Amino acid sequence: MAAGTGRVIQWLLAGDPAVRWQVLRDLVGAPERAAERERRNVAREGWGVRLLARQDHEGTWAGGLSSDGGLYSPKWISTTYTMLMLRDFGLSANNRQARRACARLIERGLQRDGGINYGVWAKWTGVALRYPPRSRPFPGRQRASGPAPRRSYRHRP
Repeated sequence: MAAGTGRVIQWLLAGDPAVRWQVLRDLVGAPERAAERERRNVAREGWGVRLLARQDHEGTWAGGLSSDGGLYSPKWISTTYTMLMLRDFGLSANNRQARRACARLIERGLQRDGGINYGVWAKWTGVALRYPPRSRPFPGRQRASGPAPRRSYRHRP
């Protein structure tokens, strides 16, 4: 272990459970049971419990702040983004509040064509892919000056 690494790990372990369980799993090499025990604390303390406490009675976040009932907007505080953050924190998929939010996302967003759409602005939910891509991705815009981007991703010394 490099000099100072131990201090950094101790600092990380003194932080939030959302960080601690990942440090135990990925950096310390602790037994899986220890990391999972710490992961369960995400719903009991720190950032995870603070976000869960902001869930409204409908099972969403930011519900009254947008036309979609807070499912996808406002960005970063909506139900979609809060759930993504809670997932990254390590909240259990069996968490009652998380399951309630997921049910709302599916109930209100799943469309007949199998896509997901939370807004009233889209007429379809499918994704259109264009192959091959246009040589100029944005009509009317010029490529920045400088050398053309390399086409190969192979490492060259």
